[in-house]
Amino acid sequence: MLGAGGAGSAVAAALALAGTAWIGLFDPNLDLATALAARLQPRFPNCSFVPMRAPDGAACDIVVNATPLGMKPGDALPIDPATLAAGTLVVDVIMQPAVTPLLRLAAERGHPTHPGRPMLDHQMPAYLDFFGLPALAALAAADLRDRAVATAGAA
Repeated sequence: MLGAGGAGSAVAAALALAGTAWIGLFDPNLDLATALAARLQPRFPNCSFVPMRAPDGAACDIVVNATPLGMKPGDALPIDPATLAAGTLVVDVIMQPAVTPLLRLAAERGHPTHPGRPMLDHQMPAYLDFFGLPALAALAAADLRDRAVATAGAA
């Protein structure tokens, strides 16, 4: 996990909830990564949260960028895709640009990639429901289901 702010915290918790056994947490501010590990560990005792002094994806199945790096031209990469094991899934929570430099370089090296926009799309029904718009929430959820069925049918 690259980034221990709001998005990184949410993604780390979701991964732990899904049964991930080990999550390395890197943030340029090591104190943030350490604090996130301390908050999550008691809630997810079957997952080990390990604060890291440097990003290291060599032994990871998934690398998630939850930092702002990649939003602006010229940003440094949050991790070098050349250091990742073959087949590592590279995820970027950034929505714009849709294909960040990290995703582009990872794809060029043969890694599967996943952009950030679907994360927002799948949060939309919950947002709408939270703000008292259950009919719109149901429409958004139905749209997601329709798109999933259409995508599955095209595969």
